[in-house]
Amino acid sequence: MLGQAKPIVKWAPMVGIWDISTSNPVYLRPQAERNRPYGQPIGICVSDVRFQGRKVNATVSFSRAE
Repeated sequence: MLGQAKPIVKWAPMVGIWDISTSNPVYLRPQAERNRPYGQPIGICVSDVRFQGRKVNATVSFSRAE
């Protein structure tokens, strides 16, 4: 029997700068490093919820290039 989806309420940014003030974390920008002033162009944010397969949803939005 499958359990109910557990809402994720605890987030921990691992790579990049994140806004975790709401239930939906938002990746803001790379984290600057001494040898890479613009940082790695990735973001990793983990939670306390164990994922064991099934389905994951994510929304990715890119700002318009100027």
